Amino acid sequence: MPRSGRGNRDVNTRPEDTPQEIPDLEPPLPFGEAIPNGEDEPSPGGNGAAPSPSPAARKSDVFDDLDSIRIDPKREQLATRVTILRIAVRRPKPQEFIRAHPSFEITLHGLEDRENGDHYIVKPEPGLLELLRAFIHMTLIVPSINRQGTVFLWPLKIGGDRTNPWNDTARLALDAARHHWVSVRSNRDSGSYDIVDPIDPLPDPIWPDRDFPALMRLGYGNHKFIDTADHPIVLNLTGRIL
Repeated sequence: MPRSGRGNRDVNTRPEDTPQEIPDLEPPLPFGEAIPNGEDEPSPGGNGAAPSPSPAARKSDVFDDLDSIRIDPKREQLATRVTILRIAVRRPKPQEFIRAHPSFEITLHGLEDRENGDHYIVKPEPGLLELLRAFIHMTLIVPSINRQGTVFLWPLKIGGDRTNPWNDTARLALDAARHHWVSVRSNRDSGSYDIVDPIDPLPDPIWPDRDFPALMRLGYGNHKFIDTADHPIVLNLTGRIL
């Protein structure tokens, strides 16, 4: 006889064995059919990220109309004229091809500051030359130009009581550079300079529209012309205090 309060349920029946009522599920929408209004649209990827704006919703920018920034290179090229304000006084660099001016040159008393590589002109006055005798050399100055159109003054030491292979081969390189492009490179093994010719023929250089005095002025100026014993470089070399 069943116990009171239990009803008629079989005492051997477990709750999980009792059939449960399953709610009806709506069939999936056909592919491409819009979700009805009022229902939540599933987020892309399932991570809750906001959907990307459509091309129509994006704000237009300059890249939508490339013709608005397009230029014609031929029309935009402007004619320019370079004004040379200063030129260097130096030897040719080993990585450049150079030409030497065919006619401009001057021989003078030159002085090179070995600490910073600056070159000076010494006025030919006996007292000043005697004071700087240990530092000055007879120097040949020749305007030169590289393939980039950079003009410089090439100082070459000449003369002297003994033969110097560096000076002798530099003069040979200068003579060659008056007629064609050369690269002047030092050869430490032989203690002299080598001349390297370009593989292909190069066009003649375009020299600036300046006369020789103007080029010398741009290279040396007044501060690199020693005409008195009170010049700073003379004071430094002779250990004097003004």
